[in-house]
Amino acid sequence: MSAHLDPRGPPGRQWLGAAGRALQAHHLLPALEHDLVLLGADLNLAGGRAERAWRVLDAAGFRFGVPATLPAWRHTFHAIPPLVLDYVLLRDRHGVVRDARIHRLDEEPRDHGRTVFGSDHHPLLACLEFR
Repeated sequence: MSAHLDPRGPPGRQWLGAAGRALQAHHLLPALEHDLVLLGADLNLAGGRAERAWRVLDAAGFRFGVPATLPAWRHTFHAIPPLVLDYVLLRDRHGVVRDARIHRLDEEPRDHGRTVFGSDHHPLLACLEFR
Protein backbone atom coordinates (compact mmCIF):
# COMPACT_ATOMS: atom_id res chain seq x y z
CA MET A 1 0.00 0.00 0.00
CA SER A 2 1.23 3.52 -0.62
CA ALA A 3 0.04 6.81 0.83
CA HIS A 4 0.83 10.50 0.61
CA LEU A 5 -0.43 12.66 3.47
CA ASP A 6 -1.10 16.36 2.98
CA PRO A 7 1.93 18.60 3.58
CA ARG A 8 -0.03 21.79 4.27
CA GLY A 9 -2.88 23.09 6.34
CA PRO A 10 -4.11 26.11 8.22
CA PRO A 11 -1.58 28.13 10.24
CA GLY A 12 -1.45 28.33 14.00
CA ARG A 13 -2.23 25.38 16.24
CA GLN A 14 -2.57 23.11 13.22
CA TRP A 15 0.86 24.13 11.91
CA LEU A 16 1.59 22.70 8.48
CA GLY A 17 -1.49 20.50 8.54
CA ALA A 18 -0.56 18.22 11.45
CA ALA A 19 -4.23 17.91 12.48
CA GLY A 20 -5.23 17.12 8.90
CA ARG A 21 -2.53 14.47 8.59
CA ALA A 22 -3.78 12.82 11.79
CA LEU A 23 -7.30 12.68 10.31
CA GLN A 24 -5.92 11.28 7.07
CA ALA A 25 -4.04 8.58 9.01
CA HIS A 26 -7.26 7.67 10.86
CA HIS A 27 -9.15 7.42 7.56
CA LEU A 28 -6.36 5.33 6.02
CA LEU A 29 -6.56 2.61 8.69
CA PRO A 30 -9.71 0.84 7.37
CA ALA A 31 -7.85 0.19 4.08
CA LEU A 32 -4.98 -1.36 6.07
CA GLU A 33 -6.90 -4.00 7.99
CA HIS A 34 -4.92 -7.01 6.74
CA ASP A 35 -2.70 -8.84 9.23
CA LEU A 36 0.38 -8.28 7.06
CA VAL A 37 0.70 -4.80 5.55
CA LEU A 38 3.67 -3.00 4.05
CA LEU A 39 3.01 0.74 3.84
CA GLY A 40 5.29 3.00 1.83
CA ALA A 41 4.35 6.58 2.49
CA ASP A 42 5.32 10.20 2.27
CA LEU A 43 3.82 11.03 5.65
CA ASN A 44 4.91 14.69 5.44
CA LEU A 45 5.53 14.74 9.19
CA ALA A 46 6.87 18.29 9.41
CA GLY A 47 6.65 17.90 13.19
CA GLY A 48 8.47 14.57 13.12
CA ARG A 49 7.40 11.46 14.96
CA ALA A 50 5.83 13.66 17.65
CA GLU A 51 2.92 14.24 15.27
CA ARG A 52 -0.39 12.58 15.99
CA ALA A 53 -0.42 10.92 12.53
CA TRP A 54 2.68 8.92 13.54
CA ARG A 55 1.08 7.96 16.85
CA VAL A 56 -2.08 6.79 15.02
CA LEU A 57 -0.05 4.46 12.80
CA ASP A 58 2.10 3.30 15.71
CA ALA A 59 -0.99 2.48 17.79
CA ALA A 60 -2.31 0.45 14.83
CA GLY A 61 0.83 -1.72 15.02
CA PHE A 62 2.94 -0.21 12.23
CA ARG A 63 6.68 -0.38 12.83
CA PHE A 64 9.81 0.71 11.00
CA GLY A 65 11.63 -2.56 10.33
CA VAL A 66 11.89 -5.94 12.04
CA PRO A 67 13.19 -5.75 14.65
CA ALA A 68 11.52 -2.36 15.12
CA THR A 69 13.94 0.54 14.97
CA LEU A 70 14.02 4.17 13.85
CA PRO A 71 15.55 5.54 10.65
CA ALA A 72 19.32 5.98 10.84
CA TRP A 73 19.28 8.88 8.40
CA ARG A 74 18.55 12.51 9.20
CA HIS A 75 16.41 13.28 6.17
CA THR A 76 14.57 11.83 3.19
CA PHE A 77 13.42 15.22 1.89
CA HIS A 78 16.39 16.46 -0.10
CA ALA A 79 15.68 20.20 0.14
CA ILE A 80 15.55 22.96 2.73
CA PRO A 81 14.71 22.18 5.46
CA PRO A 82 15.93 18.57 5.34
CA LEU A 83 13.29 16.41 7.04
CA VAL A 84 12.44 12.73 7.45
CA LEU A 85 9.13 12.61 5.58
CA ASP A 86 9.22 9.19 3.91
CA TYR A 87 8.77 5.84 5.61
CA VAL A 88 8.28 2.17 4.87
CA LEU A 89 6.23 0.74 7.74
CA LEU A 90 5.24 -2.84 8.44
CA ARG A 91 2.49 -4.41 10.46
CA ASP A 92 2.93 -8.15 10.97
CA ARG A 93 0.30 -9.45 13.38
CA HIS A 94 1.35 -13.10 13.04
CA GLY A 95 5.13 -12.73 12.99
CA VAL A 96 5.70 -14.10 9.48
CA VAL A 97 8.46 -11.58 8.74
CA ARG A 98 11.79 -12.66 10.20
CA ASP A 99 13.71 -9.56 9.18
CA ALA A 100 12.81 -6.25 7.52
CA ARG A 101 15.47 -3.66 6.75
CA ILE A 102 14.76 -0.28 5.21
CA HIS A 103 17.49 1.47 3.23
CA ARG A 104 17.66 5.05 1.98
CA LEU A 105 19.12 5.18 -1.52
CA ASP A 106 21.67 7.86 -2.29
CA GLU A 107 22.61 8.87 -5.83
CA GLU A 108 25.77 10.64 -4.66
CA PRO A 109 27.78 9.09 -1.79
CA ARG A 110 28.16 12.41 0.05
CA ASP A 111 24.48 13.25 -0.45
CA HIS A 112 25.25 16.36 -2.48
CA GLY A 113 23.40 17.72 -5.47
CA ARG A 114 20.13 19.46 -6.14
CA THR A 115 18.10 16.28 -6.56
CA VAL A 116 18.29 12.57 -5.85
CA PHE A 117 17.49 10.45 -8.89
CA GLY A 118 15.55 13.44 -10.25
CA SER A 119 13.42 13.92 -7.13
CA ASP A 120 13.44 16.07 -4.00
CA HIS A 121 12.98 12.88 -1.92
CA HIS A 122 15.33 9.97 -1.36
CA PRO A 123 13.86 6.65 -2.46
CA LEU A 124 13.56 3.95 0.19
CA LEU A 125 14.14 0.24 -0.37
CA ALA A 126 12.63 -2.43 1.87
CA CYS A 127 14.21 -5.90 2.09
CA LEU A 128 12.03 -8.49 3.83
CA GLU A 129 12.88 -12.03 4.88
CA PHE A 130 9.99 -14.33 5.68
CA ARG A 131 9.91 -17.30 8.08
